[in-house]
Amino acid sequence: MIATRNNYIKVNGNNDTDELRKGILNLYTGFPYERGRCGNVTHVTLLDQWRLPNGTFIHNANLFPLKTTDNFHGCLCRVGSGGMPPYIILAGKSTDIDGNVVYKLGGLAVQNVLLAVNKKNVTVVFRKPILGFQMENGSREVAKLADGMFDTLIGPLPLVAVTVSSTFQATIPYEIHAAKWFVPCPQPVERMEKVMHTYQLPVRLTMATVFLLTAILRWGLANWRHSSLKDSRIFQTLSHCLYKAWAVAMGVSATNIPNIWKFRFLFLVYVWYCFAISTVFQAFFSSYLVEPGYGKKFETFDELLNSSVAYGYNDAAEMALASTSYKEHERFPDSRRQDCNVMTESIKRIANYSQLCAPSAEPFSQHLACEMGIRDSRKYLCSLHENLMTAGLTSFLNN
Repeated sequence: MIATRNNYIKVNGNNDTDELRKGILNLYTGFPYERGRCGNVTHVTLLDQWRLPNGTFIHNANLFPLKTTDNFHGCLCRVGSGGMPPYIILAGKSTDIDGNVVYKLGGLAVQNVLLAVNKKNVTVVFRKPILGFQMENGSREVAKLADGMFDTLIGPLPLVAVTVSSTFQATIPYEIHAAKWFVPCPQPVERMEKVMHTYQLPVRLTMATVFLLTAILRWGLANWRHSSLKDSRIFQTLSHCLYKAWAVAMGVSATNIPNIWKFRFLFLVYVWYCFAISTVFQAFFSSYLVEPGYGKKFETFDELLNSSVAYGYNDAAEMALASTSYKEHERFPDSRRQDCNVMTESIKRIANYSQLCAPSAEPFSQHLACEMGIRDSRKYLCSLHENLMTAGLTSFLNN
């Protein structure tokens, strides 16, 4: 008898006994999906014969032939699934004539399975999906796969060290995704704050210095003992000189300017200076009224670490990062660590300008932004340039 997965198959023992007497050992195998058997081995095939005296094969056949086929003749494939949109999407459910619930799924992970089963002529049955990204739910689904309740498990399953096991087999990755730090986007700057920062402090000090020097030079020229302006009362007081200088700076025309070339040259240079400063200010002021702009964006992890932004962690991401050499997330102090096992809630908080950061994949964040009605996600979901980790998404098959 030869043991298969579910039973034992009888083999003609008399022939094998006769062969052993001749010093020949028969080698058998079974093809579980041949002729639409759907995994049930009903008979065995003689692969080769082994000569016991000299230790050689008679036919030198391939001892590990391919057990699958290009046509499974509609055999049933039970598919378990777990994850969040856009990888696993519950499109609907119904009840068949036997009262069983039939689930209709969509998403990135489901489309790859549907392409494969359609090509191989396989009937797929989706079990109840686990919509979420909780660690305990993922472990429960993997346990069901190991117990034989599923034939395959699909979802956002990264091919990393913690997901490699001898109880199931991982397929070749069908997509490569990178996880990034998603951080709060810069908020719009108040218009008045932007206007007040049009000129930096050194420029303001220079403007004040030019203003005071212009007023003092006018006052000095008017009070110089050899000056022809000694009889002019307008510029003999410093307050009047300051008033005239301020009027020109504000764009108000000045009157009663003495007809002296030195005085007029100084006045003309000051008018040109004030005109240039005013033109630059008006250009910036007009643009700030239309679009005030945004604050500084987080560029590096050190900038994020030195800020007051909290780290929203979840067990699944922590476990995946533990299998890599990336350890920067451990630098966050305990006071800034928040439990965010529901990843959708953490990304929504980041989109609403909450002071929170979390690791996530780009497709998941983009899909969530569409659900929230966000047209330009770049203004609400920002990320650092560096990748936390890069992994291929795979599916798990039962041994």
